[in-house]
Amino acid sequence: MSIFAISSEESRYTLNGALMLLKPESITMVATDGHRLAHCERSGEKFEGVSGEMKTLVPKKAMDELKSLLDSTDSETVEFAKDESTLFFRIGGRLLTSRQLTGQFPNYEAVLPRENNKFVSVHCDELSAAIQRVAQFADERSNAIRMRVEKNELKVSSSNTETGESEDSIEVAYTGDAMVIGFKTLPATPRAKHAFDFPGALLAAGSLGLFIIGIGGAAHGAQPVLVAISLIGAALLGFILTRRHADHPAPMLPIDLFRRALFALSAATAVCSFAVQGLAFVSLPFYFEDVLHRSQVETGFFMTPWPLVVAIMAPIGGRLSDRFSAGVLGGLGLLLLGVGMVLLATLPAVPGIANIVWRMAVCGIGFGLFQTPNMKAIMSSAPPHRSGSASGIVATARLIGQTTGAALAALCFGLAGRDGAALALALGAGFAALGCVMSFLRLTVSSQRKA
Repeated sequence: MSIFAISSEESRYTLNGALMLLKPESITMVATDGHRLAHCERSGEKFEGVSGEMKTLVPKKAMDELKSLLDSTDSETVEFAKDESTLFFRIGGRLLTSRQLTGQFPNYEAVLPRENNKFVSVHCDELSAAIQRVAQFADERSNAIRMRVEKNELKVSSSNTETGESEDSIEVAYTGDAMVIGFKTLPATPRAKHAFDFPGALLAAGSLGLFIIGIGGAAHGAQPVLVAISLIGAALLGFILTRRHADHPAPMLPIDLFRRALFALSAATAVCSFAVQGLAFVSLPFYFEDVLHRSQVETGFFMTPWPLVVAIMAPIGGRLSDRFSAGVLGGLGLLLLGVGMVLLATLPAVPGIANIVWRMAVCGIGFGLFQTPNMKAIMSSAPPHRSGSASGIVATARLIGQTTGAALAALCFGLAGRDGAALALALGAGFAALGCVMSFLRLTVSSQRKA
């Protein structure tokens, strides 16, 4: 009963087995992986040859083999002995030997409740059946199940944003205060067996760096040959990177995840949205100061509504993402962002303060409505064991979008001079429109979460 809680992480040596505690009239098995703890105690029987307290760390493999032997025999007794390094289990005519784990098992008694006055008795088969029925609607990433104990009733429930929610109830003998119990939602993930890919990191940095240098050089009037060399070098390094990571277990650039349509579209819309942000945040200060002749202090205040509204809209977008598709929310958010960019690009020659502020607020509403659901879509469309790679793409998409937007803003000023801000804002509206289309395209594909 304690095997399930044994840790599978090789680095946590003493947790790779269960603690067997033998006393003259009781036996206790304890296992933990640092997140959950299994404790099973049986008393009322006398164990011959045991005097005092005997502690033994039994490896998980030995536990599995012992369980297999017990399941395949009619013997009701197990003989146990050990020396300094070896464990011996005799079941009928079979003898199982195993090495003994060494080390200090954690002080599990420190986390066991001492003054618990709430007890619920429920039939194992009824609880197991209820969990199996409800688990069909549990989130595939967390498999979270919630139990709520009320007067004479135990409610088992789970929910999923795509398939809905389920609840089952069991009659129990309980008259205490209502309480809610949630199962662990953070799965234990084993450590990676491969080392960090330094050549891959250098290839990724070189490819992205040369790309930005090429665009920046074009914006600053660099020689066309140097710009072409930078862009060709970026493409070449990017090609080598993709070839190198074609079969890598944990690629620096997770090409395999982009085969998932929902993941690829979500990442692309993120790049578009941050490109809009980069174009706006670089060009608007120059526009406010050089074209509208506003002071640095006024310019700072004019830039404030956008991030302020994003901070307000982000939690609202998160709540909405539990009820509506990221494709719909992201599409509407980028549509509003694009409208806001057009409104900023078409500001009157002498706009008032309110005229600027409400346009910036529209951009903030759109960006905030898009951001949280889109990040959730990126993370949830990747398999659970590739969450690290997915979160890396979140950061990569943000940086690519922002740096590309900033470089393109510089290019707009290089091409249009004083009118470069209006050109950059119009280009930002184009990126928002492209992202809007890609976001709505997510409604045509299904999520692929499983590995």
